[in-house]
Formats: sequence, structure tokens, C-alpha cells
Amino acid sequence: MLFVGDGGDLPEIKEAVKKKGLDGVVHFVGRVDDRDELVSYFTRSDLFIFLSTYDNAPLVIREAAACACPALVVEGSSTAEMIDDGVTGYCVREHAESVADAVEKIFTNESKLIDVGVAASEQVYLTWDNAVERSIDRYKEVKQLYDDRRARKPLRNYL
Repeated sequence: MLFVGDGGDLPEIKEAVKKKGLDGVVHFVGRVDDRDELVSYFTRSDLFIFLSTYDNAPLVIREAAACACPALVVEGSSTAEMIDDGVTGYCVREHAESVADAVEKIFTNESKLIDVGVAASEQVYLTWDNAVERSIDRYKEVKQLYDDRRARKPLRNYL
């Protein structure tokens, strides 16, 4: 298991790994700012575990999906809104046992995990072209709503 990144809880996490005797299987990479290096971690990973309930639709989920690496996220979080559970990623309750059970279950079916990764790359990852297309469509919707509202409520002459 690779821990990529850092944060205030990192010393406690390292201590817990040491206490559990997992030093040989859990590795701490630290903060990665180089995009190519980050892509290399996602490309060689089978699952991206992102259990934050505070981050609002983080780009990192889409970056992982671009590399066909599905994410495991906390259900009900804003991040979970990007995920179709069991199709483009996985959602789990915010509880250690639930996470452990989910990881164990996910890795018992490798072909399904591969399929979920492919679906993530096709449905969660958002190319710039798709992002621009979605933005244009949304602007058209907003403009239409504005035009419709304006047609219903003519401007009054307050002079």
C-alpha cells in the first residue's frame, strides 16, 4: 500500500502502521507535486482510497480515473456524487470496519475491479473538451431560464 501525500495526521498514521507491524507493506511516498510522478502512482495502482469527507469534489478522483484507477470514497460525501457505486468506483460507510470489509471484497474479484477502473476512465474522468461542452450546455440552460423568467415578469418602469 502506498500513502501519497502528507498532512497533519501523517505522524499518527505512520505510528499506527508501525504498531500493526505493517512497515514492510505500507510505504509513505510523501507529497508529490510532479504531475508525471503522480500519474505513475495512479497507473500502477489498483484502487485509490480517498476517505476525506471535507474535500469538495476533488480533482484527484478524476486524475485517478484518467489512469483507470477507481476510487473508494465515503458514501454521502460530495466526492461520492462522482461515483456510481460498484460501477465507476466504490462507496463505503465512514467506519474502519466498513472500509476494511470493502477493500477485502473489492480485491476478491479482480476482473470486476478492472471493469470498474475502465468505467471510471470513461465516465468519471472529464476531458477538457467534455468540460467545455458541459459548460456551454449549462450556460445555455441558465440563459434560457433567465429569458423565460424575464418573459413572465416584464420590467416595471420605476421612474
